[in-house]
Amino acid sequence: MAAPQPPFQPPTLTDGVVTLRLARPHDAGPMTEGLSDVGTVEWLVSVPHPYDHQESVRWVEEVAPGGWRDGTLLFLTVADADDDSFLGEVGLTEVALADRRVELAYWLAPWARGRGAMTCAVRLMLGWAFDELGVERVDWAARADNHASRAVAEAVGFRVEGVRRGRFHRRYDGARYDEQVAGLLRGDLRLGG
Repeated sequence: MAAPQPPFQPPTLTDGVVTLRLARPHDAGPMTEGLSDVGTVEWLVSVPHPYDHQESVRWVEEVAPGGWRDGTLLFLTVADADDDSFLGEVGLTEVALADRRVELAYWLAPWARGRGAMTCAVRLMLGWAFDELGVERVDWAARADNHASRAVAEAVGFRVEGVRRGRFHRRYDGARYDEQVAGLLRGDLRLGG
């Protein structure tokens, strides 16, 4: 089977708890609020701090749709399935479909944490990646002390494979941390529980 080629059509996926969809203009405000929280950006390598609202507008209008067109960044907004309110984002980076491999990235706004929303979102995104893109392996990496991100990854079946010393480089302040890495093969995905 040949690997699918861009442009990719962003799906809308839901499990009744969260809905994954392409970012919309009304997401820019809460996106800015979430990414202005130092407790959020401390775990992300490339988000500037302080965070400028125009970055959210550019993401919604240009970067997110452009990533789907060229097949490089396949990000979807995580929204509450009941009221469509913005909760965070989940996406695929390092898209290497010839090798049937991608990397998973995600973040949640402070008001969305602690209720399992990201675990639901990650399951939806991974199911789509395996079924529609035909990937066979998904990589995950996070700061080694990011226990919340690791808990989500392990809940869906990722297996921790090691630590890369000093690999996590947070650009806004130059801080460097160890980075934990994990992998998920098609048969590892846990769909429930």
